Amino acid sequence: METKLYTIAVEPYSRAIILKTLLEEVEISSVLMNVNTIQPDASGGVKVKVTEDNLEEAMKIASRMKLDLGKEEESLQMPLKILVPVDFSDYSRNAVRYALGIAKNYPGSKLLLIHIYYTPEIGTIPYSESYIFSDPVSEQITEIKEVAISQMKNFKESISKELDKLGLKDIDLETLIIPGLPSDTILNYSEDFQPDLLVIGARGAGLRSEFMGGSSIRVVMKSNYPVLVVPEDSEFNYDKKEYNVLYATNYDESDFLAITRLMKLLAGFRIRIYCIHVGSGEIGKWAKLKMDGLKRYFVDSYPKVKIYCSVIDNENVLEGLEEYLTTHDVDLLSLTTHRRNLLTNLIHPSLTKKIIFQSNLPMLVFHTDMNV
Repeated sequence: METKLYTIAVEPYSRAIILKTLLEEVEISSVLMNVNTIQPDASGGVKVKVTEDNLEEAMKIASRMKLDLGKEEESLQMPLKILVPVDFSDYSRNAVRYALGIAKNYPGSKLLLIHIYYTPEIGTIPYSESYIFSDPVSEQITEIKEVAISQMKNFKESISKELDKLGLKDIDLETLIIPGLPSDTILNYSEDFQPDLLVIGARGAGLRSEFMGGSSIRVVMKSNYPVLVVPEDSEFNYDKKEYNVLYATNYDESDFLAITRLMKLLAGFRIRIYCIHVGSGEIGKWAKLKMDGLKRYFVDSYPKVKIYCSVIDNENVLEGLEEYLTTHDVDLLSLTTHRRNLLTNLIHPSLTKKIIFQSNLPMLVFHTDMNV
């Protein structure tokens, strides 16, 4: 017997794709009807259909999406929740400065600095066994914690001075110290805090052998929330009037959702978007049609934002990106994790010419299955 489908929304193609992506994130299958396969964005109204057993939950998600998209203009004044893991190094301090630079455009934002400290008992005691520490070990654990508390106090005082210097008196600055393994603890705590943005500092490039440590890489790859990776020597320009953002697309359906989240996160800034696709033999009719459709989505949804789209014919994606970055003034590189090979190469610069990292370019990573 044929399964009956019910229409939960009739939307332009780009919004229908966003809704389909949101449904898939909670494992609800959906079907798009009335799609023009040659020029999808030319469709007057795309029907999004689901089965009866998913109807109630799907309707709730569709209603929430309409509400969220309808509040895009209001998001200029909406405060953000920003989580910044710190280890008191120069690169984590610089990550905090970037977080301040973003938060300053969103009055009332909350900035939480979290420090994860390692103690001897972590990873050494089976969960099924109890253990009484000897006095020397107990004293060592206490000392590690006290040192972390003292370092965080000094760190917060210095950041508070920067807040006062910048005149950011309405930023809610808080700190948290937790024992644990860095990546696991950050990922787990993120689910409780539910940040709008997670900002991670990375070691400098140039002669350094590694751009990011293993813990930071795991957070970037596994986080359910947007992650901004900030190189140690990258400097946030508080006085700049307009910021240039490069968005690397692979014409994936998740692009529409990632773009929506990107624009919401940067709604407090004047930005210029460079949307590029790099691939071999990609200057043909189909590549241009796809890019034209993505550009129309930008123009229709965000008419006040300057958008420039380019298709770059290069079989090596990294080389194509590097070539583009050498000829354009870019402040931020943004991409989604469905481009896993690209992301993996970017966070292991020993595999590249390191041009991107020598330019100290921050990287904003969105995830195809991140929380709404």
